[in-house]
Amino acid sequence: MDRPTPGREGAETRPERKEKNKTGTIIGSCPHPALITSQGMFYFAVSSIDKIQHLPKKNLVNLGLAALLVLVVIVLFKVAARMNKFVLGIIILVTFMILMLTWVHERNEPKVLTPFIDAIAPYVPNPKWGK
Repeated sequence: MDRPTPGREGAETRPERKEKNKTGTIIGSCPHPALITSQGMFYFAVSSIDKIQHLPKKNLVNLGLAALLVLVVIVLFKVAARMNKFVLGIIILVTFMILMLTWVHERNEPKVLTPFIDAIAPYVPNPKWGK
């Protein structure tokens, strides 16, 4: 049976699609899938709001801070894209050096980098030298 395409009455027709998937369920037989989808999404949104209301405030604050951090990182990337590449390289190098020296000094590096930090630790000043 032919039926008009939703939103374009009389413009063209398409055959009604009734196929079966592997489990034997008929797919494509809904007359207006857009209506069901929009109503279904409303129910998902209400359910999500209900779930968020029961979260502890600490988790919501952490979620907000994570979103803010993502925005700051995006802004910094855009600023870095317009920056002189030589100056950007120096800033990245100095930041990396400070991070590495802190890891060697405090010994709080990620476990993956422990062999690398162990290799450079004898050549970097540490607090034990002063004692």
